[in-house]
Amino acid sequence: MTTVQCPDGVTFTFSTCSLSSNGTNQTRGQIPQILYYRSEYDGDLQSQLLNKANEEDKNCSRALSVVSAVVRAAKDLLHRALAVD
Repeated sequence: MTTVQCPDGVTFTFSTCSLSSNGTNQTRGQIPQILYYRSEYDGDLQSQLLNKANEEDKNCSRALSVVSAVVRAAKDLLHRALAVD
């Protein structure tokens, strides 16, 4: 078997190597062993980037809302202070 496909769609391909001098290859004598791990978060990169951009947009909107509320409150306080005179 020269190709192994993992359940998540990743494919590993094994091939002969001209540097092998003991007469073995991927079909005779070699037993490749791979430690492969993929976390659930590693899914679709484009989807991850889009989710991150959406979160950044939401955070920016929240920050702008806070700044806007502070500016309105400061404006109101200044108007009240000027009206006292």
